[in-house]
Amino acid sequence: MGKIRMLTDIVASQVAAGEVVERPASVVKELIENSIDAGARSITVEFSRGGTASMIISDDGSGMDREDALLCLERHATSKIRKSEDLLAISTMGFRGEALPSIASVSKFRLATCEPDATSGTEVNIQGGRVESVRDCGQAPGTRIEVRSLFFNIPARKKFLRAEATEAAHIVSQVQILALANPGIAFSCFRDEKQVFRVAATKDAAVRLRELFGAEFLGALMPFAPERNYGGITVSGFIAKPSGGRRDRSHQYTFLNGRPISSPAIQHGLRDAYPGAMEKGLNPPVVLYLQMDASFFDCNVHPAKKEVRFRNTSQVQEAIGQFAMDVLARQPDQKHITAIPSPRIAMSETGVAVEKTHAFEQRAKPLFSTEDISPEPVSKSTKQELPFTPLSLLGAQYLLLEKDGGLVIADLRAASERISYERILGQMQAHQPSSQKLLFPALVELQPKDYDWVHSKQDLLASAGILLESFGTGIFKVEGLPDFLSETEPREVIYAAIDAFRTAGSRAHGRSLEDALARSMSSLIRARFRRPAMEEAIDILHQLLACDLPYACPSGKPTLVEWSRAELDRKFGHES
Repeated sequence: MGKIRMLTDIVASQVAAGEVVERPASVVKELIENSIDAGARSITVEFSRGGTASMIISDDGSGMDREDALLCLERHATSKIRKSEDLLAISTMGFRGEALPSIASVSKFRLATCEPDATSGTEVNIQGGRVESVRDCGQAPGTRIEVRSLFFNIPARKKFLRAEATEAAHIVSQVQILALANPGIAFSCFRDEKQVFRVAATKDAAVRLRELFGAEFLGALMPFAPERNYGGITVSGFIAKPSGGRRDRSHQYTFLNGRPISSPAIQHGLRDAYPGAMEKGLNPPVVLYLQMDASFFDCNVHPAKKEVRFRNTSQVQEAIGQFAMDVLARQPDQKHITAIPSPRIAMSETGVAVEKTHAFEQRAKPLFSTEDISPEPVSKSTKQELPFTPLSLLGAQYLLLEKDGGLVIADLRAASERISYERILGQMQAHQPSSQKLLFPALVELQPKDYDWVHSKQDLLASAGILLESFGTGIFKVEGLPDFLSETEPREVIYAAIDAFRTAGSRAHGRSLEDALARSMSSLIRARFRRPAMEEAIDILHQLLACDLPYACPSGKPTLVEWSRAELDRKFGHES
């Protein structure tokens, strides 16, 4: 007997589910996209226990009759395409016909749907891919899909899911992204029977952006209107001010004809627009809406439709770059702006929320008090004699020194990073944080996933001197910061901590997480370093030499570079 067998329909659907249903958020994404394609003007998402217990998506779209309600649960049944040529001009969110049968094959599934003029609706109940019942129901016009006990029949898949809070954050983030992509549709989201957000339909993308991510996030972006056309590609939206960069791309939202996408062409276009305007290694937060003919791109390159392929990648890259440069050009004297902190909300002494801004002053002194920054502050009476003879300052960050007739150059910026890194790491490990209370505690709004990360690590942050208190849904009140960062914008410190958690990974703990946080906190020194006076530069050098590992910054770059007398002689041709 042959070895090759035909897969049963249920097994084939479960295989497809492995590609389409990565986690509960994937289910929510597919079902919302179906609602959008059905012309819904209002979509409600409800879920419990991170989506593993239940996910319910209701809409007021076109609904289906009984025949279509049954047919939509068959593999490769779709109303979106008819012939192969249609794949070259897809204008809908879904089109493969795999999502519903795949989801139904790994859950306890209920579909209730009704057309606007029908006297009754249709209800279909499926368990693990097998139809249990089909009957009339009293469903309102539209469709309601309930997905319960996800992966109940595939326990091995369920083991790969993260903690409930993590999965819940992914769901909320997915709903937010689709709500941001479709401001003309009203969205409601409920987690464990509690409302996460509710947004009304609007024609103004800025209104939707503010409602979802807060006034602070919107205030850090520059809008561009009306939309502009770049060679057949229409672009509109919002991009970051030069001071608003992030270490990752989690705050870059790009939509192509209403579809959330990620593309290197867009990232490269943004990179091309910001040289000199944003610190290297930072990524500008953006919310971009692109419109182009459906024949210009192919979204049929990934089972979950996460990627698109452009017919002319360079044209897209140039369009994004030109758009970003057009927005940046509207900012006065942009080349000379070194830091523009966006507004933050602070709490006055009376407890009233007020907007507060401040600019970083240009000053000929270090960004921190050099008596505070070392792991064990070095007093003047206990400072050891330097093994170098200080000569002069070079530029904004270098100190020239002489040693045994040779030349040593100290990178004071890198030295400051090493000093602050060892200090904050030592404080965390000794559980002795050095924190400075803020005169005006600041409110920082975070997206759900970021909020959950920070909330779960509050004790660790406190050990680093970052004092937080929950202040409503998605908001933290920052009451204290590490003393050497007390003049830094609180949101920058929180974002740096989030970057540290993301870099370390969800499974990191103990020393590895402490190290990642200490590195991230000390990296804030680099962006804010200012040219010190000679006396202060020497004090930094004393503190550097008191460190455990003084010869490199936390990222491994040297803090001291030496040329011996013999090396200098060879450079000038004076061979001994």
